[in-house]
Amino acid sequence: MAPQPVIAGFPPEAASRTHAARTAVWCATGVVFAVALDALGLSWTAFGLRVQWLEIAALGCLGAAATLPGALRDRRAWSTAIDGPVLAGVLVAAAQLIPGSGAEHAAFPLRQVLACAAIYYGLAAQLRRSAEAVERLWDVFAFAGVLASGHALFAVTSGLGALRASSLAADQGWGSNAGLFKSLVFLTVLFVGRALESRSSRGWNVLTLLATIAVVLLGVAAGTGLGSAALARLDDPLHFSSIVVLLLVLSGLLKGAWELRRARSEQASRWRGAGGAVLALGVIAVFGGASGGEPLRALGTLLAALLVAAPEAGATEDRPEGEGRAEPPVEPPVYGKAA
Repeated sequence: MAPQPVIAGFPPEAASRTHAARTAVWCATGVVFAVALDALGLSWTAFGLRVQWLEIAALGCLGAAATLPGALRDRRAWSTAIDGPVLAGVLVAAAQLIPGSGAEHAAFPLRQVLACAAIYYGLAAQLRRSAEAVERLWDVFAFAGVLASGHALFAVTSGLGALRASSLAADQGWGSNAGLFKSLVFLTVLFVGRALESRSSRGWNVLTLLATIAVVLLGVAAGTGLGSAALARLDDPLHFSSIVVLLLVLSGLLKGAWELRRARSEQASRWRGAGGAVLALGVIAVFGGASGGEPLRALGTLLAALLVAAPEAGATEDRPEGEGRAEPPVEPPVYGKAA
């Protein structure tokens, strides 16, 4: 029997969907581990260049997506609804390398942006093939929350001074300002949405409580990194442009979360939580000087891939064998485009 064709990047075989789910979870987990290793300052040098673990994880995500059946033959498997704002964000980050732009050490955030763009496209290409992958990605967020809150709660056992020193050390590796606090704020909002689901496990309640405690302790010990003083930087054209592009991306993701909330009423709470996390990213960007650094960029990238891929994920999964296979999946709602 001839193999069934790959339609719009969605192979109908269950084995392929399982493979996509497995690789997506491993890639997302690898991103979380990479962020943790960078926080510990465990980067290494190759050819005189400091290599971040996040960049290695980005290459792994792209490579894993490229090995999926039909991925290299189907351009639609890589396109997303927010390609324009993502490209604009990369260009704005690259513009900071122009001499006289006033941006110091601009190469470091540019490399983080490029790595996150690679993770976004690689992970989205995998997630859209399997609804199971979309579901399991929430466990990766939970894992990130356990690592972040556990680290903060363990450090505070030696006192608030130790917690502050730990937060500052992580900021050096991430190139952030209060990066641990901001990341936990983002994760806490996500966890609240999952904890409020009628069928959620109690583990989400416990995780929400631990993350909230860690957020409060970090805010007291190390500060929030937020304030109205960051608004003064909006006079800088490049900083203003980066904020505008980021808000364009976030507006598209927020609309995507809203559409998912309406389409999947049984999961409405989790998508409200996702929308709240997107709003938290916007507030942090405006009042935090876009200084969330590597952890917030990485976690935001994982959420962006989730929201973009979820409407398409497993479009042919629930159809009986042979039914509707000749039809391409229904096009997902296009959001994030300017009117």
